[in-house]
Amino acid sequence: MNFENLISIGATVSTILMFLTHLKTPIQINRNINAIYNIPFFPLVMTFFNCSLWEKYGILKGDPGMIIVNFTGIIITTHVIFVYYKNSRDLRKKVEKSFTIMIVTLICILAYVKFNRGLKSYTVLGFLSSISTIIMFGSPLSTIKKVIRTKDNSSLSIQLLMISLISSGLWTLYGFVIKDNFVSIPNGLGCVLAAIQLLIYKIYSKKEYTLPQNSIPLSPVHLKN
Repeated sequence: MNFENLISIGATVSTILMFLTHLKTPIQINRNINAIYNIPFFPLVMTFFNCSLWEKYGILKGDPGMIIVNFTGIIITTHVIFVYYKNSRDLRKKVEKSFTIMIVTLICILAYVKFNRGLKSYTVLGFLSSISTIIMFGSPLSTIKKVIRTKDNSSLSIQLLMISLISSGLWTLYGFVIKDNFVSIPNGLGCVLAAIQLLIYKIYSKKEYTLPQNSIPLSPVHLKN
């Protein structure tokens, strides 16, 4: 097994683990249906859209790692989107609008690639896949804005951030190894965004309050009149 295959396997496994974190969304909704108001739909739609584009790109490129990881992402996000939609209630029209726009856009892109085979369509697909990846990585920025405003990092998942950093880092390295800028550049930006989010998580970590050494701790005795 050569270095290229090792990086591909590592990137594939880490990305599947990242996709699996989305399964906590149906669990949260099933436990408390009102939790849906705190779960943005856009990142789910973008993940499905992104995986669909990269799945086609992987098929055209003949890359098993890309095919496996993005097929897994499509299956997982389809399940999560279905649960989200089923419980969306007054958000249903908004969800339907977002999903319809995504599906129509996806069909148009795939139809273009289907009927315009050649280097040009391959390049267009790679470019659009890269843009999609950048948007997907940027979708949590609204959460970062909330963390900075409230100085509370509870809405961030340290596990997801770590997996995102590792996954995007490995895909960046893989892109350099196979000399594919469509893979390396967007994932490199994703790696930077993940690192920034980890830094923000660290900055706004809740710290326990400790009394100065010279202070006298209050006890029930001191509280008496």
